[in-house]
Amino acid sequence: MSIAQTLVFLTVVKSAQEEHYASILIDSIRDFSGQYRDCEIYVARSGQERLPCEHLKARGAKIVTLEMDDRLKGYPLADKVYACAQLERMIGNESRALVWMNPECLVLRPPVELTLKPHEAIAVRPVHIRNVGSPIVEPVNDYWLAVFKALGVDPARAFAVESFVDGQKIRAYFNCGTMSIRPERKLCQFWKESFEELALDKAFQQTLDKRHVLFLHQVVFSAVLVARLQPPEIKMLPPEYGYPLHLHGELPSERKSRSLNDLTTVIYEEYFQRPNWAEGIAIHEPLKSWLASRLPR
Repeated sequence: MSIAQTLVFLTVVKSAQEEHYASILIDSIRDFSGQYRDCEIYVARSGQERLPCEHLKARGAKIVTLEMDDRLKGYPLADKVYACAQLERMIGNESRALVWMNPECLVLRPPVELTLKPHEAIAVRPVHIRNVGSPIVEPVNDYWLAVFKALGVDPARAFAVESFVDGQKIRAYFNCGTMSIRPERKLCQFWKESFEELALDKAFQQTLDKRHVLFLHQVVFSAVLVARLQPPEIKMLPPEYGYPLHLHGELPSERKSRSLNDLTTVIYEEYFQRPNWAEGIAIHEPLKSWLASRLPR
């Protein structure tokens, strides 16, 4: 197996804007990922629009129509859960790592750390900020208890991590904007099944505000890792992976990247919608011109 075949990338699009973001993501993989530039890239097509995705096909992406429970169409970020489970099934027991990336992501250097050693089931980052996370010094709240109960896992298994931006010690809570998964472990299938159970539980849903609904997919994902894996099987990616560019200004100085060029994978969300985006962080050539040709000024 060639190096390029060790990773397969996946993202999802449900709007013309996300299709544009996905095209930039694909370009970044092809232009900056070095030995991984020729890896397979899948795009799961979601939403009500009949997106042609011709720009993505022209970049060599393989387009698949997302399969999901009609009852959860429109539930925040459910399409991510279903896309990961769908491609995990497609890859099966092949010895490749499935790399999920939100459409609003970039690959800027060869993502070597996304490859997995035989004992590693997944590579992830902690969440950026605590948000709905459970502080390790406090009792587990009802929200997290309900998730742990649905997965049949003892909350005591949840080890501590530190949120990257605000430095809070919380129970295992991981960002799923960028991650690398071993498909044969069927983590995404278990994620989908557990998410469905909780998202379709009307009594549970009635207890949630919008914020807890929005992050349910990520909380369930984190609980799945706690339930199904031992800590050594979870590879913690270094800070230059999944770097939250949209939160760059909120990072303490010792955690801020000196330049965009120093990062390997980036999550940017609304960052490039800012009129002065080129001034927020140092960007050296040729990356600066590469971005300027693809993004609003």
